[in-house]
Amino acid sequence: LKDAGLRVTRDESDDSLNKKIRNAEKLKIPYILIVGEKEQTDNSVSVREYRSKEQYVLDLGEFTDKVSKEYKERSL
Repeated sequence: LKDAGLRVTRDESDDSLNKKIRNAEKLKIPYILIVGEKEQTDNSVSVREYRSKEQYVLDLGEFTDKVSKEYKERSL
């Protein structure tokens, strides 16, 4: 994602997954990506949007294209 020019950070704390998600929502992070074993093998990401609270799974390339397009159009 960094190679695509996106600003990303990882939460490597010892908190539970629910607490990590809650903390990211408090910080109003637009997209929270969750990558587990299944996502690693499928080369996909589980996406949670801050705006709509929607949760879905996308291929990593599709997600990168979507966010890059939103960035270029300034629609975030």
